[in-house]
Amino acid sequence: MSRIVRVNADAKPRCIEIGREALSEINPGALLADGLEDAFVGYTLNTHHAHVAVYDYGACVEILVGRDGMSHEDAVEFLDFNTLGAYVGENGPLFVSFLGDPE
Repeated sequence: MSRIVRVNADAKPRCIEIGREALSEINPGALLADGLEDAFVGYTLNTHHAHVAVYDYGACVEILVGRDGMSHEDAVEFLDFNTLGAYVGENGPLFVSFLGDPE
């Protein structure tokens, strides 16, 4: 049985570190998205594909807006072209859009 656990902001950096360490053990070739560490939400569990990092797309947009001063539209365009549109191989990260998130 799965369960969702909410992590408080103080514990999040450690949870991200633990998740990234676990991913590196099961797929040492997994690629990570530089500069988007706070948007890391976990990794895939597959038997038919490589285990890869998973990032919250909405959080990625928020990072670019807050950190880089981009408008929302510019951040979406940047991510769509430079990240989602860039094929980096089977070990490249995936980006998930959660239901209810604004695009």
